[in-house]
Amino acid sequence: MEKRTRRRWKRVGILLSTIIALILVYRFAADYYALPPVMRYLVPGACLKLDEATYKNIGRDEFHAIETNCDTLGKEEFVEVYAYRNDANSALPKWLRRRTVVFVYDPGDVINPLPAIQSNGTNGVKFTVPLVSSVWFERKVWDGNQIDYKIGKVFYPN
Repeated sequence: MEKRTRRRWKRVGILLSTIIALILVYRFAADYYALPPVMRYLVPGACLKLDEATYKNIGRDEFHAIETNCDTLGKEEFVEVYAYRNDANSALPKWLRRRTVVFVYDPGDVINPLPAIQSNGTNGVKFTVPLVSSVWFERKVWDGNQIDYKIGKVFYPN
């Protein structure tokens, strides 16, 4: 009987130490922005997504800036910019067209503005953001368009 109890407590100890280790790793990694936003996948429904801005007719493309706020173990806030092919002759509705993530960043503050997106020549797009906390992802080329980034200040560069 004592052997069985000892084994059971050993399993409980391993399980608890694993859970604590995962929480600590996530917590420290989130503080230093080493991990992408993972809580939206682990806890569905904990994140609020707002389609903040739509930029149409930039070259032959359309861009959407979506702000996401997650309140779970810690506060996660980030802005994702998606690119769509702006094809007016397409028989597919907009929600069936493929979208591509081109820019993801942490705004760092609620008063920081969204990116300004403008055409930069014939095959170019320019994203301008005055202030960000950190940049998680930048795509340099999308659908034959060169994407340039003008970011004023990055508080926590990778």
